[in-house]
Amino acid sequence: MKPSTAERRAFCPLAAVRKMENTSSIPSFSVPCQETKFLAVSSCRFHQSFPECESRYPLGELDMKLKFIEAGEIVNTHGIRGEVKVLCWLDDPEMLCAFDRCRIGGREYHMDTVRAHKTCNLVKLSGVDTPEEARKLRGKVLELFREDIDDAVIFAAELVGMEVIADETPIGTIREVLDYPGNSVYVVRGEHEYLIPAVKQFILSTDMEKNEMRVYLLEGMRSDEN
Repeated sequence: MKPSTAERRAFCPLAAVRKMENTSSIPSFSVPCQETKFLAVSSCRFHQSFPECESRYPLGELDMKLKFIEAGEIVNTHGIRGEVKVLCWLDDPEMLCAFDRCRIGGREYHMDTVRAHKTCNLVKLSGVDTPEEARKLRGKVLELFREDIDDAVIFAAELVGMEVIADETPIGTIREVLDYPGNSVYVVRGEHEYLIPAVKQFILSTDMEKNEMRVYLLEGMRSDEN
């Protein structure tokens, strides 16, 4: 498999890393992973941050995966059969077509049909048969069950809290994932803060079982050097 454009891209200057704060766009996102886990799909918004915490595992639970993945937002109704229009947060709306169940507002729904339409999906949910019923779901997030998704796919939210090691020395944990058109950037905080582009030149390996990522650092990646 050939590396993506994002993985071939060279490290961008720190000024460029900080230049965007738009939270309304939802672009694609890829994560270089070790061996067979090559690219990842993202359900993350443009700039996703997470609460500060000592560990990503509540109460010591070593569960490497989320139970649900946010796949999009229901933005409107469609037609007279009760279909909903979903703004897809995955890399490609076609990906959502592979699933037949979802979770909305804490309730599981069977998806009778899922069609890709530009950057959106048109979804017919079982039990939602009129525009009035569909309208009640507008503004809600459509989630996928993590167990329905291939293990080779890693999501940005699953990397948050992961320990980062450079030259056999722990440098902190991933606290944020910043997503830009060229590549994503991991914000790593420990004694210092680092901004590490998610490209193969710098992400040497990602081990979900050990909850650790090994990276190669260059001068200038430490954001508090100056």
